[in-house]
Amino acid sequence: MTRSNPAAVVGLVIATLLVSGQAKAGIVNGSFESFFNNWTAVGPNSGASDIAGVLPTDGTLLAHLSNGGGAVPIAALGAFVDDDLGLAPGTAEGLVQATYPNATEGAILYQLLISLGAGETGIEFDWNFLSNEPDDATPLNDFAIYGLFDGTNLVASGSVDVNTSTFVATPSGTPYLKQTGWGTVSISNLPSGNNYSLVFGVFDDGDAVVDSGLLIDNVTVVPEPSAALLLGLSALPGALVRRRRS
Repeated sequence: MTRSNPAAVVGLVIATLLVSGQAKAGIVNGSFESFFNNWTAVGPNSGASDIAGVLPTDGTLLAHLSNGGGAVPIAALGAFVDDDLGLAPGTAEGLVQATYPNATEGAILYQLLISLGAGETGIEFDWNFLSNEPDDATPLNDFAIYGLFDGTNLVASGSVDVNTSTFVATPSGTPYLKQTGWGTVSISNLPSGNNYSLVFGVFDDGDAVVDSGLLIDNVTVVPEPSAALLLGLSALPGALVRRRRS
């Protein structure tokens, strides 16, 4: 007769409770396997499996935003965000122009009503900025941004641009000459129980000619360290059992 390992049973119960408590919270379609379902996308965008030789970091698809053909003026993009997030007119545009006053046009992607469940205190995502602008692009400093809102309050933001980035070349013949490579952004210490909105954008700066792009993937909620530790411990007894039997 096979005997159960008490520690393994306890760990499994803890893990099950944690997962079941989080099942309805968090990002929906954060790896874009259903393209842009549950996201709002304005301007040139696509769900793709490969852009400029860059592959997804999770699953088979990634999100691609561009300031190329069909790009939307920044005032119109800002108006979409203001309307959907309930911001005062001109707020979103003003937030972008506070750092990049010469922004002209681009594309945005956002998800509303992101809720953090019990034990979840952060949001993470992978992004990669690509461009055809020369390294000495001043003042043509194309850029990409993200912003996380708690209701109408901006609680976290960041950007990457041509002038301050370190690039590597992409394969010849692809839509972009260079990329920053994938990087992971972690936004932590967020109160659970609130509803958040996450906004991404890529913009031309100083002109509307040379293209840049933003890739996004693996947008997820993050458990607080204690929850993550319990989940890790739940797998440990099983590993110990396998070693004893080997």
